[in-house]
Amino acid sequence: PHRLTRLADKINAKLIHISTDCVFSGDKKKPYVETDEKDGRGIYAKTKGLGEVISDKHLTLRTSVVGPELKKDGEELFHWFINQSGEVPGYTKSVWSGVTTIELAKAVKWSIESDITGLYHVTNNSSISKYELLKLFQKHTKKDIDIKPVEGNNVDKGFIDTRLLMNYKIPSYDQMISDMVSFIVSNNYLYSQYKL
Repeated sequence: PHRLTRLADKINAKLIHISTDCVFSGDKKKPYVETDEKDGRGIYAKTKGLGEVISDKHLTLRTSVVGPELKKDGEELFHWFINQSGEVPGYTKSVWSGVTTIELAKAVKWSIESDITGLYHVTNNSSISKYELLKLFQKHTKKDIDIKPVEGNNVDKGFIDTRLLMNYKIPSYDQMISDMVSFIVSNNYLYSQYKL
């Protein structure tokens, strides 16, 4: 990202960089804000943190996403869920504050058309457990599966947007997942691996 920043500076362009909640460890036990120390452990967390571009000319959108994948052998949460059967665990102590890939795309579009720079947390300023998120997947896909609540790891990567300058309202998790499933169904030529 920093090399891209230098190139963008040469042509007077704005870089929009996507970062992740993985820059945080989840140990804080309350929502992270933009100015919190990036306390994530491991190579991925460290390199993502070092790659963030914080500048008054460029934009870093820090978030976490769920959504459909174009590849047939996907590995993210929604793809995993759709390919499960019987009983699956839903972690009640793993907390998330991200958005769907569709909402991230809308936020990026809005950012291109706007004059915002710096670091923003892309979130609806709410948190949800992975268990509750799987239940929303189930509700909107109508998948016949038993989601068993289990504590799992106590990791709270909840985060909030304290800048509140994005003139873009991110909907509730229920609405986001509903919109995501509708998008998959409407664009089934892209997502033939999902039988919804």
